[in-house]
Amino acid sequence: MTNQTDKTVAPGTGIQTEAERLKRQRQKNIAVALLLVAFVAIVYVVAIVRMSEGGPG
Repeated sequence: MTNQTDKTVAPGTGIQTEAERLKRQRQKNIAVALLLVAFVAIVYVVAIVRMSEGGPG
């Protein structure tokens, strides 16, 4: 069997190698994970600030 993760194609055809596709997919996954962590941190900070303001009265 041949190793299909390093398929090469003619440049300029718009077709990418499997390795390039996996690299781009990994970068997207990391970006989504960072956005998720940032969102959770913002929600956490907002919740702490709202609790520390005290209730009405």
